[in-house]
Amino acid sequence: MTLTAGEIESYLDMNLGGPIPPAVALLNLVNQAGTYLANMHQWNWLRGRPMHLDLRGSVTITGASLSSDGLTLTQTGAFASYTRVIGDEVKLDSGTDGTGTLIPGRYEVLAKTDNTLTLRTAASTGTVTAIAGELETNTVGLPSDFKSIVPVNSLDDPNGIISGLVWGTPESINHLRSNAIGGATGLGTTYACLGRAGPTPAPANEPVTWILEITPTPASNETDAFQGMYNSGWLRVSKTSDVLFLPQEGEGCFYTLCEHFAKGRLESDERGLAARLREFQGDANRRLPMDPDLEAFKRWDGGVQGTMGIMRGGAAQRVHLGRHASIPARFSVSDPT
Repeated sequence: MTLTAGEIESYLDMNLGGPIPPAVALLNLVNQAGTYLANMHQWNWLRGRPMHLDLRGSVTITGASLSSDGLTLTQTGAFASYTRVIGDEVKLDSGTDGTGTLIPGRYEVLAKTDNTLTLRTAASTGTVTAIAGELETNTVGLPSDFKSIVPVNSLDDPNGIISGLVWGTPESINHLRSNAIGGATGLGTTYACLGRAGPTPAPANEPVTWILEITPTPASNETDAFQGMYNSGWLRVSKTSDVLFLPQEGEGCFYTLCEHFAKGRLESDERGLAARLREFQGDANRRLPMDPDLEAFKRWDGGVQGTMGIMRGGAAQRVHLGRHASIPARFSVSDPT
């Protein structure tokens, strides 16, 4: 089965005795219910999804021009190989005054085509030409449903979980950037930390999201530069035809949960949303039983095999520490051949 937001709408219309009022946006309601479901329990079905991360080379701005409103930066073909990540900024240094004057600085990018960038704020008071600068690409986009990175073992590896990627704090990454430390651009080790970007207004209309802040800035695009696993959250839907990221076994309880959200929002005078959610989850202290569909879904999810155990017979074995053992600062693994 492939449950969609449109099917949820039909179900709610039937159980509410009519269509949902325009004041209660259906997609917001579905996403709120989905986020609640994803966060209410440590679900196996949200664990261990593959993640492939791309590096993006910086783009040099030469001979670009700004529109009269200062919001559209144009340079023929300059942005064809550039993939926007939320929070990207273009640094504009100089230009030739036309009907306006350039305001040097960094400007957030909201959208791009092969030839143009749409900026969040005006970079000039009118038309400016022969603009020089740089499109900075010192971040990495993460999956839209990203929640956390899965470590490959139980040790705190100083080299991180992804080969060639060393984890740091926001302060250390900023220090490396400020002092131009971090290896040759596009080569060697990449240093990274988790960051957040957004929200953005139209035309992007994006919520707050997770990104990786990295240094040094890559010299060129590199597809699948890093790979790993991650735990996911709710994957938001943006139209009624979107299929919900939800196991078939959880569809029954999700119908019920959406109904609780709808009635809790629309009939709060009779019984508020908080009371309905307690009824859905159950409350042992008040001797309230859990919703039968939710109970069945949890039982199914708990029976899903989460792992095949540790690697055996390979080049490396998982390290088990005794009471008085310590982790060596560095250790190496021989070539299995």
